[in-house]
Amino acid sequence: METISRRTFLAASAAAASSGLLAACGGAPAAQPAGSTGQTTAGPRRGGAIVYGSPIDPLTLDAHAVSDNYTRRVAYAIYDPLVRESPDKTEILPALAERWEQASDGMSWTLSLRRGVKFHDGTPFNAEAAKFNLDRQINPDHPNNKDGNWLFYRLFLTPIASVDVVDEYTIRLNLKQRYAPLMNYLTTNPSYMISPKALRELGKGVADRPVGTGPFRFSSWQKGQQLTLERNPEYWGQTAYADQLIVRPIPDAQSRLLALQTGQINFTVDLPPDSVDIVRGDSRLRVQQRVSRQHWAIQLSQRFQPFTDQRVRQAISLALDRTALTRDVLRGTGQPARGPFSPAFGEWVARDLPANDNQPDRARQLLREAGVDTLDVRFLIPSGGTGMQQPVPMAEFIQGKLAAVGIRVTLDVQEFAAYVQRWNAGDFQMSARGISSVTFDPDNYLNSLFNSINFPPQGLNAAFYRNEKFDELASTVRRESTPTVRRNACHEAQRILMNDMPWVFVDHEIAMWYHAAEVNGFVMRDNVEVDWNLLYLA
Repeated sequence: METISRRTFLAASAAAASSGLLAACGGAPAAQPAGSTGQTTAGPRRGGAIVYGSPIDPLTLDAHAVSDNYTRRVAYAIYDPLVRESPDKTEILPALAERWEQASDGMSWTLSLRRGVKFHDGTPFNAEAAKFNLDRQINPDHPNNKDGNWLFYRLFLTPIASVDVVDEYTIRLNLKQRYAPLMNYLTTNPSYMISPKALRELGKGVADRPVGTGPFRFSSWQKGQQLTLERNPEYWGQTAYADQLIVRPIPDAQSRLLALQTGQINFTVDLPPDSVDIVRGDSRLRVQQRVSRQHWAIQLSQRFQPFTDQRVRQAISLALDRTALTRDVLRGTGQPARGPFSPAFGEWVARDLPANDNQPDRARQLLREAGVDTLDVRFLIPSGGTGMQQPVPMAEFIQGKLAAVGIRVTLDVQEFAAYVQRWNAGDFQMSARGISSVTFDPDNYLNSLFNSINFPPQGLNAAFYRNEKFDELASTVRRESTPTVRRNACHEAQRILMNDMPWVFVDHEIAMWYHAAEVNGFVMRDNVEVDWNLLYLA
């Protein structure tokens, strides 16, 4: 067998010795004005509650059925994955799996599992439990396979053909094909472990009464009002400092700001852009920020005329003014995008992509060449939701820019859950969505969003885009393990996307996290997760 790299193994071994190292080794947030970090020099203390003002109520607490990042962020407090992504995105670290090896032919991985871990119901975590969880999603004959719709599994883990129990604490994942990003995807919620006992007894009811191995365990849930989690005192890693994690859904951004200012919550995200200076000017509050992996883009469904014409898609991109949008609408909480990959992706970003921005005259010319004098289109957007930034003001800005080149846009504003259902089914002419990669591997964007194997309902290629050359490059990124081969294929795939323009990439969010000064221990991650067990009040 071919073992993981020495660098990764050493980092993983060190992290296994003390899960508290997750905070210490994380990348630092972007520089803040003096006094804005809110971290004290006193050591962590136990007690109290972290009260998180979430833009939505969790859609489900069945970890395998999660399909949005807000819900995944909450589920991460209840469940553990097999492996974790390091906060600085450079390593895959142990969680419920302590070590892993890849077979020399690349067609299987063997995972050694952590001993002594218990689910919240007291039953043991072992190889049989891990197989039960993965088989639930892989095997249509599994007794719990029909409990839900396993979107993230379909996107990320379909190359797993079967799972073998090698011994009590070892499993082997047998693959259908070579699959370079597998360990990256095992950091995501399809690998969150749910108690098999709970699944057998509750079935779909696990969505309302979750049982994991994580640092917090379920206490109560008044849907639409409050989800209460309590510290798991038997957690295998760093036990939580806070007694409780309370999740309060507050859909309106201004209401979340008021709740933070008045102490009703002490941790939140996605406030209005003009809130940044308000929070920074309040000595009781803190803000942290960094460029996220997210991109906000317009999807143009190629099931509808005239979006089958490349010139029309390019015209829509050229009609936009991304600089004005990020300055005037987002107030500096976003930066103009030239493709799906934000600067957070480092070497995966192709550096020679065109701006395709703020050229209305060229946009009108392309529309004339395509035979389009005027165009009426419905624009599906949510009223708010995960990664969506300021969807209605952004859509209104875009509506004005497109009207100036002869495209009349009618806004179709939906509540987030209804919007997600329609978007995932590809039920729109034109839509917009903010999507944040769940891993730092480029496969997540290239194959999940644009490969023609992932048309809805199988996947998230909601624009129904097909380009054989692109598919070939995206598949290379998925199969090959040589870094230079993967990187070159990734760069060329981005160039094709920017020429074909199935999605019009608008901006990359600058992730902003807001909390009371008393909340300490928060380390920003590039993904959506929060190490809830490391937060404490001081």
